Amino acid sequence: MKISIDLAPFPTQEGSIEAAKQFLLGHGFTIIQHSDLYFDFMKDNRFGHFTIATHFGYSLNSSYKPGREAGTGCQFVDHAFEFTLEQFEGALNYTLSSVRRDEIKFYRDLDDRMANHWNKDKVEIHYPETPQSNSDRLGFDNGSQ
Repeated sequence: MKISIDLAPFPTQEGSIEAAKQFLLGHGFTIIQHSDLYFDFMKDNRFGHFTIATHFGYSLNSSYKPGREAGTGCQFVDHAFEFTLEQFEGALNYTLSSVRRDEIKFYRDLDDRMANHWNKDKVEIHYPETPQSNSDRLGFDNGSQ
């Protein structure tokens, strides 16, 4: 059974983004809200990014520490309105095969992500209410070191 969310029926971008957040929270993800128009999401101390796509729809990207060689993440899905749970999970710490993994510095955990956030005073953290989210709060290693 494919678990997914269709954001097309929502009349506003803000409504779609809120629906995406609630979908992820309901499936054990932690949300790191930067603005009304985009957010990072994490599970098992791996990170992804959800945002409005340039021309239409929404995009899923990985999210890692900024670096000259690898940037801040890799695009995983672009210009879409429907997303599967598998796609959200696939975006976590995703890298292109053309990027050497030793060039990428992954965030260790939520504390590391927040310590490196450019505007930490304006960020809201939303935790899921599921037991599986404890690894995010307790800072277990994501194996990327």
